[in-house]
Amino acid sequence: MTPMLPSWWRWLAVVLLGGVLAGFFALRGGKHDEGVIIDYQEPPKPLAGFTSPKIAKRLSDQKEARIPQELSAKVTAQSMEETRRKLTEEREFVRTLQTEPARELLSRLLTLWSEPGVGSRASEEKALVTMVLTQALHSSDENSNGPVYQQLSALLGSDALPLATKMEIASILGSVQTPQSVQLILGAYQQASDDKLREILGNQAGRTGDNLWAGRFHEDLSPPLEAAWPLAKDNSKLAQALANGLAKVGTPTGVQLLVNEILHSAQTIQDLSDLKDLRGQAAFLALNKVRNPNAVSIFANGLLNADSSELERYVCGLSLAAMGKAEATQVLLRWAATASDQETPWAEQWFGKMRDAASFDLVGASLSPANGVKFASATIQSAVVAGQKNRER
Repeated sequence: MTPMLPSWWRWLAVVLLGGVLAGFFALRGGKHDEGVIIDYQEPPKPLAGFTSPKIAKRLSDQKEARIPQELSAKVTAQSMEETRRKLTEEREFVRTLQTEPARELLSRLLTLWSEPGVGSRASEEKALVTMVLTQALHSSDENSNGPVYQQLSALLGSDALPLATKMEIASILGSVQTPQSVQLILGAYQQASDDKLREILGNQAGRTGDNLWAGRFHEDLSPPLEAAWPLAKDNSKLAQALANGLAKVGTPTGVQLLVNEILHSAQTIQDLSDLKDLRGQAAFLALNKVRNPNAVSIFANGLLNADSSELERYVCGLSLAAMGKAEATQVLLRWAATASDQETPWAEQWFGKMRDAASFDLVGASLSPANGVKFASATIQSAVVAGQKNRER
């Protein structure tokens, strides 16, 4: 049996072991930073005047990035200042030009046209002079501008003038859009022997009616076009140019001429898809360009007159639908009130073309229970209602 140590001996052993451990840690006292943190230590400070390579590169990159930005801002400011200066000079130049009569403006253009080469400055000056000349030909009376038109006509007929210059003159006349300019274009067209010049003049004739200067339709442009209409019998391009001009000017006489040409060229609605007559085809294609409210009476008569043929009623109704005017839509509503079921495809097509707010309001009021239109045909009424859906598109 193993002998038991006395209790005092066990206490002595514990005391001795504690002393040994205390001595061991005392010997390790100067080495606490090797794994055991005794207290907070302040991080080392960098040496004065020293920058790490990474920081130095980042600062250099930032400086290099700022240099283009600063240069760009400087260039932009200079560019804006240059633009302002240029605009100021142009305004002053235009004010000077506006004090000159049309004949002096044309003299300026002749000088610019005669200069060899085309510099950017000369091109800008020529554009400004051309603009002011167009305005002068609008505002001055026929007598004062007569010599100018005569000079332009002579220039178009001159063999010494380059084609490029003649094209510029034709463009000026196409922009002016006075009876004198339209007559000059059409006269030069008949006399021109150069096919390219004839094409340019024909295109300028087709611009007639595009420029609503002074905010109105210039119905005095229609007579020269009407007078030239017989010349287009065998010329599809001229026929289309004249028809477009007549439609855009939109006088009652000019529009009636186009309608009559279609009725002369076709017998049925089906014939419209394959018109052989050049002027009839041009007239049919041009009628959707009519916007002048004064033409509504011609279409209304063709649509509502009991003696009108089916072809005339269809052509006039289609033209009214293309106008986008409340006056035209009012006529279509008058027709729809008595139209039969068989004419439903027309109603669907015509009211399906509605696009102006005034027409939508008009049709909406006509469908209201209080003061609505009484339709003879329920299917026609449905077609009119369906047209209102365009308002949501």
